[in-house]
Amino acid sequence: MNAHLVDQSRCIDDTNKRLDSLHNDLLARIDDTNKRIDDTNKRMDFLRAELVGRIDETNRAIARLYEVIVRREEHQDLALRLRRLEQEVEELKKRLAA
Repeated sequence: MNAHLVDQSRCIDDTNKRLDSLHNDLLARIDDTNKRIDDTNKRMDFLRAELVGRIDETNRAIARLYEVIVRREEHQDLALRLRRLEQEVEELKKRLAA
């Protein structure tokens, strides 16, 4: 009977050793996975910051382009008004000359 208990105790000890080994292996894998997740998060933060910078730069360029377009339209409107005024002045000169 004692031999049987000793044998079972040895089996339990072996099982516990295997469980401890698996536990340590799983902890190591979890630590490795967490490190890879942290590294990935750092890369994503860097890329996010770079992307935000590019978006800001693009927005500034669009704002400048909008200003140029508005100025061009204002210039075209002023040029059109000037042509009309010049035509009116020419018509007035012709009337006065007649």
